Amino acid sequence: MVIAKIILPVPVKSNFDYLVPPALEERAEVGMRALVTFGRNKMYTGVIKSLREESEDAVLRKLKQVDDFPDDRPVLRPLQLQLFEWIAYYYFCTEGEVLKASLPAGLKLESEVTVESAQVPGWEELELTPPEYDLLSILRGRPWMTVPEVGQIWNIAGPLPRLRNMEARGLVRIVHRLKDGYKPKTEKYVELAPEWQDEEALHGAFGMVGNAPRQEEVLMLVVESWFKKEPLAKKALRKRIDGSDSGIKGLIKKGILLEIDVPVDRVARLQYRENKKDIELNAEQVTALEKIQASFVSEPNRPVLLHGVTGSGKTHLYIELIREALDRGEEVLYLLPEIALTQQIIDKIKSEFGEKVGVYHSRFNDNERVEIWQKVLVGDYAIVIGVRSAIFLPFAKLGLIVVDEEHDHSFKQNEPNPRYNARDIAVYCAHLLACRVLLGSATPSFESFQNASLKKYALATIHNRAVKSELPQIAIVDMREQRKKRLGQGHFSQPLLDAVRRTLERREQAILFQNRRGFVPWLTCMNCGHVPRCINCDISLTYHKAKGQLRCHYCGYTDHEFAQCEKCGSYDLKQQGIGTERIEEELKALFPEARIARMDLDTTRSRNGFLKLIRSFEKHEIDILVGTQMVSKGLDFENVTLVGVIEADLMLNFADFRAYERAYQLLTQVSGRAGRAQKKGQVLIQTFMPDNPVLKLLQQPYTHFFDLEMPNRKALDYPPYTRVIRLELRHKNQLFLETQAEGLRNILLPTFGRTLLGPEYPMVTRLRNEYRQIAMLKLPRNASVGKVRKVLAERIAFYYKHAPKKTLRILVDVDPM
Repeated sequence: MVIAKIILPVPVKSNFDYLVPPALEERAEVGMRALVTFGRNKMYTGVIKSLREESEDAVLRKLKQVDDFPDDRPVLRPLQLQLFEWIAYYYFCTEGEVLKASLPAGLKLESEVTVESAQVPGWEELELTPPEYDLLSILRGRPWMTVPEVGQIWNIAGPLPRLRNMEARGLVRIVHRLKDGYKPKTEKYVELAPEWQDEEALHGAFGMVGNAPRQEEVLMLVVESWFKKEPLAKKALRKRIDGSDSGIKGLIKKGILLEIDVPVDRVARLQYRENKKDIELNAEQVTALEKIQASFVSEPNRPVLLHGVTGSGKTHLYIELIREALDRGEEVLYLLPEIALTQQIIDKIKSEFGEKVGVYHSRFNDNERVEIWQKVLVGDYAIVIGVRSAIFLPFAKLGLIVVDEEHDHSFKQNEPNPRYNARDIAVYCAHLLACRVLLGSATPSFESFQNASLKKYALATIHNRAVKSELPQIAIVDMREQRKKRLGQGHFSQPLLDAVRRTLERREQAILFQNRRGFVPWLTCMNCGHVPRCINCDISLTYHKAKGQLRCHYCGYTDHEFAQCEKCGSYDLKQQGIGTERIEEELKALFPEARIARMDLDTTRSRNGFLKLIRSFEKHEIDILVGTQMVSKGLDFENVTLVGVIEADLMLNFADFRAYERAYQLLTQVSGRAGRAQKKGQVLIQTFMPDNPVLKLLQQPYTHFFDLEMPNRKALDYPPYTRVIRLELRHKNQLFLETQAEGLRNILLPTFGRTLLGPEYPMVTRLRNEYRQIAMLKLPRNASVGKVRKVLAERIAFYYKHAPKKTLRILVDVDPM
């Protein structure tokens, strides 16, 4: 008997044994999807982690059987399953949660609860409540409905108890049905039926259609394609005969033509702008490349950190290393922190390597992601450009991982489990898969730069820009003086207004950066001081003028009724703060002749929204681009000579030990968008804190800032000198949360002592109707993750064993960002 250990996409610690029926034994392979029943009658698609033979006596524990294998081959490779095991271990979650995060939704089949009529004769005469009568009336015309659909009809959140009552009375049946998963996309093609596929038979076919000119025309076109051995799509054929179907239908009816479904790719050829240039590396780039190559040869498993200033041509080095990996017959993964960066990189990489390049990110729909996954599985792509989830793709011969902008916090998943960092998984892949890993950044994370300083990583450095241009001049604008002397207009200082005007006169382009979207962050009633807040979260609502709504940026709650104060009824509401939408509006009033656009989450929600903005800016159809951090990373525009930062203080005053590091990185990155070609760049940063050390060090080498900040980290026991594990406790009842948080602290304190901080309330105390408290473990860098994890799991299990209720949620985040 064959027993399969199966990983199910559920948050349960253990994996589960299932019996493989004899009829399926020959098909069973590690990494293959398996359809199984879990619990009473819930169905899931899991993945086989291992297979073993057992005697019949050993399976008398009444194991459930595998229902089916949906595929002919595995969807995961054995090394991936090893990686999943490590991710679950390190990030304090289950392999099922890793599986759920990694597989495209189209490959994760599971059943849903539905209800169907029991077809009781004369049910109209029975004693029914109005909702029951309505449901049975609807089911008369429908085979079944989902439970959420019933809830919408009845206008209640949980209709299942009432449905079970109806089932007990014999009125309905509750059935688990498998949701539709991935289905290949097909297109209609036409071809000659086999019996007509020779010259003699064709004469007879033409004889049959001699009196039907339209059919004869269609047959001529089909025969022409048949001789050329070119498949003929029905859509293409219809176009060639003026859109009529009659001739095609007539030939199909006579049996001369067959209509067949042919699978086609959903992932169309990627649009890209040809951007292939003959680049000759300068001496500094050559030295850095040689150092990377030498390290990869001598210590292939040792990651390399490429530290190069903005515009230093790091991408050119990536391309050289990718070419070498392809020459060795290896695959390459190019990781970027977010979708916003992908298009210009796609242009460069596809210009070099053509159709070998695939792209993987969340803007693709579920079916498209399945097809990309399958293309990687069969080796159709040699290079994949992707965001953090691309680290899970099933490569067979992965030889190089490039992590561009490695410092970026977007590589870290914050919710749900696994709360992984794709950069750190890439580093682990260097050991597990024996592949080369290159981390690149102009402003490396402190953790990576410290690893390079300690020789754990090799380090290659580029100090100058690739082209003959200097780094932009950065000027700090003291907004205290501007306000005191009443200079400037609106939220723009006089120096920034003058710089924008000169830029427009020279027919050059500007980027203005404000890391907050919306029109204003909040409204304040000037009569009673009330600020409209989210009903689900402890946060003020952001005003979006274009959509005429107040919106919560955490849960998505919107409020359209805000003309007057909800507390006192006053109409005197004042707009406070500034967002990208307001910057855009003020600019249009100040520079009516300028072409102005905005790049933030609101303007790039559509699938091609970001691409359209990028293309328009490249063609100089936009003079001034206003944006959030989307505009700060990786973008390369030759005509941008001015960058303005509207409100630097927002980043500098954030309550986080990484606030200065992030502010330095973000300001350096956005400054690096200016003067990337032959034209000199200028950066103006508006601030009420001109003496802040971060601002003073922006034009100094990165190492100066690193050396200044690291003693503070060491003194306060923060990373990279320690390892942090964050515990977030959540509950809908605030008093219960506080009581249980104190109880959990008392359980953890004897083991972790002074390394345990909190629990305390964070700045946003309530999210999505749950109150939150945060605790942190600050552990020595050399502490054993395995031991800490084991003890922490035991302590949390002990808490749940003795807790009065099991409803407190404890979320563990290892290496939080």
